[in-house]
Amino acid sequence: MPLTREQVDALNAGGAVRVEGMESKEGEGTYSRFVHIDRMSGRPVYTLYNPDSPEGDREIIIPQSLGGVEIPEEDRKLLAGGKDIFVKDMLNRYGETYSSFVRLDMESGVPMYARHPDEFGQTAGVPVPQKILGQEITGQNRADLQEGKGVYLTGLQGMGGKAFDSWVTFDPHYGKVNYHDSDPNVRQGAGQGQSSPRQAASDGRTQEQGHQAGGGEAAKGQQQKPAQKPAQAQPPKPAPVQKPKGPKL
Repeated sequence: MPLTREQVDALNAGGAVRVEGMESKEGEGTYSRFVHIDRMSGRPVYTLYNPDSPEGDREIIIPQSLGGVEIPEEDRKLLAGGKDIFVKDMLNRYGETYSSFVRLDMESGVPMYARHPDEFGQTAGVPVPQKILGQEITGQNRADLQEGKGVYLTGLQGMGGKAFDSWVTFDPHYGKVNYHDSDPNVRQGAGQGQSSPRQAASDGRTQEQGHQAGGGEAAKGQQQKPAQKPAQAQPPKPAPVQKPKGPKL
């Protein structure tokens, strides 16, 4: 799908653009997406919501069709208002037909499916995928990811088929997998309250002095003064020389 000059300029400036009429590789017709460039990889990212729109008031794409079934304009308005609709005889990827109630997630734009409208309130968002970068996810890891916990996965297939290991978390709201260099389960800032060497120096005391004062903890609100140098003894002054007394001439 060719882009206009304005869209190219917006992408180069770090913004997102809406691209209409992109052709599906599966032969399911055309579709629309918001597109922006990932700063880390330089690759385009396709989403159903406008990442430049504020949270709580997201601009999302209302689908023209679902599962090969055209959505009437009246039903599209219901979806845009956060309501659910019933769609019959949709086709899944295996060519099987099914019918379902459908509602859009108003933050991510992702369609949610349920057998009954009451089930939408019990939906925990987008489910964790069975595989992540070619790696099969165990049931326990999928449960942890769905609860927002981080898991460590090995043998992930990166660019060029290069394997790598990484900590992974999953955002069920947007259906996004996040990768981390360190354990995301470790609470950040656990060391707050302990003085760093730079903080101790700004207090005008060394760490050793801080532990000695008050049984290992310096008195609050008081600043320990540096020890004064002992006064050096002054050498004794020589006694004045007295002139001998004698008769005056």
